Amino acid sequence: MVGLNLLPCHFKSKETLFKLCLIFLIHTAVMDSISSAIYPLCESFCKCRNNHKEINCEDTNLTSVPKGIPETVTHLRLSKNDIRFINRDDFSKYHQLEILYLDNNEIVQIQNGAFRNLQKLKSLNLSNNKLSYIQPNTFQHMASLEEINLNNNNIRSYGKDSFLFLPNIRTIQMNNNSELWCGCHLPALKRYMKQMNQSLNVSGKCILPEQRDKTLWDLDAELQNICGNYQLFDKAGHCLQCSGSNCSNQQTMTCPGPEPVCMHIISVIGITLKSEKSCSTYKKCIAAEHKNMNTCNNWTNGTSCVSCCKGYNCNVGDSIGWTHSFLFNLTITVSKDFSKDLVNTRSKEYHDLAKNISRLLEEEFSKLHGTYIVKVKYFRRPPVTAYISIYCTVLIHTSEVEVWYNIYNILNSSNTMDYLNVQRDTMKLTSATLCNEETVSSKKGTFHWPTTNGGTIVRIPCHANDAEATRRCFTRVKGFPNEVFQEKPYPHFGISMWGEPDLSLCYDMDWITEALQNISSSDFDENNIEKNSKKLLGISESARYFQEIDVVLSTDILEKMMPLVPDISTNITTNNILQSVNNMIDTPEDVLVTAQESNQSANGMLAVIERIPNEISLKEQQLTTLYSNLGIGVSKVDKDNFEGFTYAIESENNGTQKTNTIYNASYAEVENMMVMDFITLPNSLLKHLKSEELLRISRVSFHSLRTDKLYRVIQKPLKKKMEVLEQFVNSQIIAANIPNIQITNLDKPITMSFSLIHKSGYNPRCVYWDDTPGQDPHWSTKGCNIYNIVQGERISCSCNHLTSFALLMDVYGNEKDVDVKPISIISSIGCGISIVCLILTIIVHVSSKTLRKGLFSKILINLCIALAIANFIFLVGMRPYATKDIIACKAVAALLHYFLTVSIMWMAVEASHIYLAVVVVFNKYMTNYMLKSTVIAWGLPAIIVILTLAINNTNNYIRIAEVCWLSQTSFYAAFLFPVVAVLLFNLTIFSLIIGRLISMKNDKKFEHKARKLRLFGIIGVFFLLGLSWILAFFTFGEAALVFKYLFAIFNTLQGLFIFIFYCLYKKDARDVICMYLCIQKKEDLKSNTKYKTNTQDSSEGKMLGKQNLYNSDSSSGAVSSKVTNSDGDKMNTRL
Repeated sequence: MVGLNLLPCHFKSKETLFKLCLIFLIHTAVMDSISSAIYPLCESFCKCRNNHKEINCEDTNLTSVPKGIPETVTHLRLSKNDIRFINRDDFSKYHQLEILYLDNNEIVQIQNGAFRNLQKLKSLNLSNNKLSYIQPNTFQHMASLEEINLNNNNIRSYGKDSFLFLPNIRTIQMNNNSELWCGCHLPALKRYMKQMNQSLNVSGKCILPEQRDKTLWDLDAELQNICGNYQLFDKAGHCLQCSGSNCSNQQTMTCPGPEPVCMHIISVIGITLKSEKSCSTYKKCIAAEHKNMNTCNNWTNGTSCVSCCKGYNCNVGDSIGWTHSFLFNLTITVSKDFSKDLVNTRSKEYHDLAKNISRLLEEEFSKLHGTYIVKVKYFRRPPVTAYISIYCTVLIHTSEVEVWYNIYNILNSSNTMDYLNVQRDTMKLTSATLCNEETVSSKKGTFHWPTTNGGTIVRIPCHANDAEATRRCFTRVKGFPNEVFQEKPYPHFGISMWGEPDLSLCYDMDWITEALQNISSSDFDENNIEKNSKKLLGISESARYFQEIDVVLSTDILEKMMPLVPDISTNITTNNILQSVNNMIDTPEDVLVTAQESNQSANGMLAVIERIPNEISLKEQQLTTLYSNLGIGVSKVDKDNFEGFTYAIESENNGTQKTNTIYNASYAEVENMMVMDFITLPNSLLKHLKSEELLRISRVSFHSLRTDKLYRVIQKPLKKKMEVLEQFVNSQIIAANIPNIQITNLDKPITMSFSLIHKSGYNPRCVYWDDTPGQDPHWSTKGCNIYNIVQGERISCSCNHLTSFALLMDVYGNEKDVDVKPISIISSIGCGISIVCLILTIIVHVSSKTLRKGLFSKILINLCIALAIANFIFLVGMRPYATKDIIACKAVAALLHYFLTVSIMWMAVEASHIYLAVVVVFNKYMTNYMLKSTVIAWGLPAIIVILTLAINNTNNYIRIAEVCWLSQTSFYAAFLFPVVAVLLFNLTIFSLIIGRLISMKNDKKFEHKARKLRLFGIIGVFFLLGLSWILAFFTFGEAALVFKYLFAIFNTLQGLFIFIFYCLYKKDARDVICMYLCIQKKEDLKSNTKYKTNTQDSSEGKMLGKQNLYNSDSSSGAVSSKVTNSDGDKMNTRL
C-alpha cells in the first residue's frame, strides 16, 4: 500500500482505487502481449529495454542479422554470435540507431552500402571478426559516426579513401591485425583533419613486407618510401557529368579547384527517378550529404539525396544503395516477314527494328515508377521472335514482384503491342535475378566480380598464375500467391547472393610486392644498378599479375634509375630497364587505371619510354631495339649533311618477326617499302632552327608502341552505347623527337605511314598526343592531314611538328556499307545518261546560228561542257584501274576538282545572268559580259586547284579507298567553301525569281498563261542553278539514307534535266532538233526563224512588266525577257 500512497490523486474510497489498479494491470498485460506479437524476438531470445530502444541479442547463436528488430532501436548488440555476412539491407530500416555492436562474430564480408542509412550511428564495433579487407564504400553516409573498432581481425589492407567521407570520425582502432600493410590514406587523412582543427586518433601497427619480422610501424606514420608526396585529393579529379532520368548523356569532365570529389544526386520527381552527376568539392559535398539525415529515409515526391565519392568517374552508378535494379527477359513474336538480315546484329534492318521496339517500350514504361532501359538482344526465326532485356532501376523499397506485375500490366494493356504487330499470346516475361558487382581483396589479389545472373559461376584469371578464381551467384527461389497473378501463371522470383570466392588455385602474390619494396628501398648507383635492374626485369615478367601497389613501386624504381642512364652500359638500359617497361605494359588495364589515378603511373611509364632514347649512352652511329610492346631508335646527327631520317618498323621475310630500322633518307627513298610503319623527317628539318638550337643538337630519337594502352589509361574514355560509333586508335604509336628542342610549324611536313589494326575502320584522322598543361591530355588533329589511303591496309599522314602520332578511326560493323553499292550503281548510270544529254544539248545550241549567238546559250554551252567533262572523269577516271599510280591518281583528283568547281562557277554565272534578265531587266550594253564571265568561271577554279597542288607538295590530294580526292582540310577550304558560297548565291537568285513570278501572276496581262508553264519554268531554273546539290547537306541523321538516294538521283541526272527543259521543252531549241529529225518541215522552220530574228532586231529591251514575258507559243511556257548581248545583238532569254 506504500505504492498507493504515491499516487498523485486522492480517491474517496479504496474500492475506486482498486478498480483503477486492476484496469492498469490489465492494460499493461495487453500491451505486453501486443508488443510480444509485434516483436517476437524480444520475447524469444533477445532482451529489449527502454520501450524497445535498447535490444541485446548477444550470444544467441545467430547466423545472420535477425529480422523483426523494432525500427525505433537506438542501441543494438549482436555480439558473440556466428554471423558471417553483413548484407546490403540488414540495417536499412534502422534510421534511429546510434550504437551497434557486431564484435566477436565470424564476419568475413560486409557488402557495400550495408550501413548506408545509419545516419545517426555514433559507435560501430566490428572487433574480433575475420575481415580481411575494408572496401572503399564500406563506411559511407554515416555522417554522425565518431568511433570504429576494427581490432583483432585479419585485415591486410584497406581501400583508398575508406574513411574519407566520415566528417565526424574521431577514433579508428585497428590493433592486432598482424598482416596489416602500411598505407597512405590514414596518415594523409589525419594530417588533413589536423589542418581542419579536428583530431583523429588512429591506433594500430602495420608492416612493410620486406621487414615483416623486424619492424612494426604506427598505422598513421607517414612513410616517405611508400607514400612519397601522397595527397588526399587529386590535383584534377575526373567525374561523370549528366542529368536526366536515365542519365544516358554521361560525359567525363575535369574537376578544377581544391579538394575535387564527385557528386551524385538522386531525386524523385513525380514517379520518375532523376540522376544528376557532377563535380564538387569535399566540403560542399559533405555538407550536402549531411542533409540526407532528414530526407533520405522516406522517399516521396521531391526527395533529393546526395552521395559523394572520389576517384576516376566514381559516380558511375548508385554505390550507396538507395536504389536497386532488376533484370527481366521479355520474349515476343512479331507478325513480320522474316529477313536474314534480322539475325545479323550489324545490319541496318536489325538496328532499325530493334531501335523502334526499344523506343516504344521505353515510352510505355515511362508511366511506371523508376527508370527503364530496353534493349533488344537478338531476333530468331521463324516467325520473327524478339528476345528483349528490360533493365529497371527503382527505389529500394519497391520489390521485384511489384516491378514485374507493373511491367506485365503495361504489356497487356498497351496499344504499343498492337502497333508492333505483337502476338499477345506469345509474350513471356521472366525474372533474371542478379548478383551485384563487387570487389573483394585478399592475399591473392583484388578481384572484381561483375554483375551476374543468378545460378551462374563466374571465372576470373588469377593474378599470380594462369589458373582461375571462381565464384557462384546463388539464387533462392521465392513463391508468391497465385491470386496475385490471376491472368497468367505467375513467375518464380528469387534472391541472389554471392558465395565465397574459390581462390584455391591462385598463388599468393606477396612475393611480388615484397621484392619490389626491397628494390625500392635501395639507394641506386652505378655499382648496383645492373643487379637491381635484373631483379626488376625478373619481377616484371609477372606483370600480368601486378596489383596497383606493384605498378606504383615499379614506376618509382624506374624513375629512380633514370638519372643513371647516361652513365651506364647501353646493354643495361636496353636489356634490363627498357625491357622491364615493355613487360609492365602487359599489366591488366584496370590495374594500370587505378595506379594512374593514385600515382600517375602511366604518365611515369611514358616519360621513361621517352627519356631512354633521349639520354641513353650512344657510342655507335645508331641504336635500335624492338620488343613485343615497344621499340626505340636513336641516331647521331650530321648537321652539315643532314638528309633526313626514316624510322621504320618492318616485317621480316617470314612475316612473324619485326625489326625497327633507321634510314638516313627521306620518305621519297623508302616509300615503296610498303611492308612497314614508318615516320620520316624531311631534309629541311634543321633549317627552321636557331643557331643556339643547332649547337644543342646531337641526336634524333624515335620510339614506337604497339598499342595505345598507356594513352587509354591516361585518357580513360567512357564506353558508349551500341548505336554510337566507337573511336579508338587503329595503328601503332610512332614518335620522333629532338631532345630539348621543340619543332613546330614546318614548311615541309614530316610524313608517316600506318598499317591498320582493324581493316574495317573508316573516317580516319591523323592525330598527335596533345598533353599541353592546363587541359586534359587527348588526341588532336591540329597540323596533321591524310595524304594517302590504301583501303583496308594502310593510311599515310603528314604533320607540321614533332611528337607522338597515331591513327584515330571509327571502327564499327558499318551498316552504311549495305547501301554503298546501289548508290554507286545509281551514280554511274546517272552520270552516263547526263553525259549523253549534255553532249546533245551542246550540239543543239551550237548547230543553230541563232541560238549560239544568244548570251543565254553561250553560258549554257560552257556549263554543259564543264559538267560533261566532270561526269566523264567521275565515270571513267575514278576507278581502281585508272588510279594505281599515285601520280595518275592525284591528276584525276585534281581534274575532277577543277571541272566540278568550273561547273559550279558557271551555275553562278547563270544565276547572275537570270537576275539581270528577269528581275532587273537591263537594256544597257554589258560591256564584255561574256568575256569577264569566261575568265572568272574558267580561271578562278584553275587558281584554286594550282594552289591546292602547290600547298603541301600535292599531298592535299590523297588516296581514299581505291581512288584519290581532297584531304579533309583541303576539301573544306578548296571545294566545299566555294560550293556553299555559290549555292547560297543561287538560292537567293532563285527566291527573287519566285517573287517576280508571283508579282507577274497578279498582273492581269498574264491571266491567260497556264499555271503549269510557270511551274515548268521554275523547275528548269532549279536544276540549271544546281540547287539539287543542296540535298548533300541533308545526308546526315535519321533520314540520311533517303537524302543520299535523292542526291545520287537528282545530282547525277542534272544533265538530263537540262536537256529536257532547255532542248525538248524550249521551242526554238526543239525546232532545231526537228530540223534534223523532220526534214519535211525545214522550210517552215527557216521562215519561223527569220520571223523571230526580225522580231529581235525591231524590239527594244523594256521593263518586264511592260513587255511580253512569255513566248507567244503556248507550248513553251518558259519565262523570257529581252536583253542585249555583248555584241549588240538583241535576244530573247528564256528560262
